[in-house]
Amino acid sequence: RDFVFYGRDLTGPGTIDRIGRHSGPVTAAVPGASPDVAISGGLDGVISWWRAEGECSGHSGAVSCLVRRDRFICSGGNDGEVLWFEDGKPLSRSRAPQSGPVTAMAGGANKVFAGHESGQVYVHWPSGSGESSNDYMGKHDDPVSALAYEGKTNTLVSAGWDGVVYQWRWDKPIRQRHDLPGHRGCVLGLAVEQQ
Repeated sequence: RDFVFYGRDLTGPGTIDRIGRHSGPVTAAVPGASPDVAISGGLDGVISWWRAEGECSGHSGAVSCLVRRDRFICSGGNDGEVLWFEDGKPLSRSRAPQSGPVTAMAGGANKVFAGHESGQVYVHWPSGSGESSNDYMGKHDDPVSALAYEGKTNTLVSAGWDGVVYQWRWDKPIRQRHDLPGHRGCVLGLAVEQQ
């Protein structure tokens, strides 16, 4: 329930600063655009900007994922929606059809990728009209557990509870399956590095 920010930029090296509370467990957090700001989401469905301007609600269930790019924050929720905020103000929302709760997110400058409990992967774009656009990319056999995006090559990597890792090109209809030796079940985390 307590949101704890750890870092030398706030209170000195190796210190912990307790900066607020959600009414339930915190499920996602990202750093803000400046070193003294952090954004958190929780089971209470609230997205909070700490050390900045207040909070935004909008999910009918828990916030499961947060992604920050410059002034934009995207949140994914157990309600299946992806919400966009600009400078702390609601911008737009979208829901991928029949996809279930958002279980993983990764973002680029003007798009966000969402993986769902259904195994589906979508790319979402914000709009000023209040409703975002989304395109279906493909599917895992089980829920998506992690996403990572590398913008220069437009490469998205997804992992699922099925133990499979896919490499996607969002700008082209390309999907490659990678079975990683050593994994015996769900892949929980991913990272991509520009070569």
